[in-house]
Amino acid sequence: MIRPPFLHAGSKIALIAPSGAVDAIWIDGAIQTLEKWGLEVIIGQHARGKYHRFAGTDAERLAVLQWAIDQPDIAAILCLRGGYGLTRLIDKVNLAPLVRNPKWLLGFSDITVLHNALSAVGVESIHGGMCKHLCQDVLPTQQVKQILMGQNMPTYTVAPHKLNRT
Repeated sequence: MIRPPFLHAGSKIALIAPSGAVDAIWIDGAIQTLEKWGLEVIIGQHARGKYHRFAGTDAERLAVLQWAIDQPDIAAILCLRGGYGLTRLIDKVNLAPLVRNPKWLLGFSDITVLHNALSAVGVESIHGGMCKHLCQDVLPTQQVKQILMGQNMPTYTVAPHKLNRT
């Protein structure tokens, strides 16, 4: 697996909404937290958008996701919210730039489809909290920070089960 470089003070993190619309209070709270961590926050186009239940049309959300992937100076991408919507886009996303220039991707819920796609091309990502969670100063938020900064990488051991198959 390709591990993206860890972040440091001054690293750029893009906040994008490839799925559901996001309440502005959570976006603002996440920005404050990330800036306290010393990161430079870049707000993706349509992050505060609303189109029905989504943060923009499929074309708008795909464009901002691809923009964040393509930008060589962005070190991490924080998906602001999951819910539903990324599954409508995943087949059109070009992940090749992340193989050449890996960056951390954070999110869960329907963002998991993007984690799966990244795993298929061999790039590590973080299945973890999004903007609402970064507003809360709780243990998981601190763990996300430690992982991004390379301070405390978790390890997992899962015992095999007799029904598992390779």
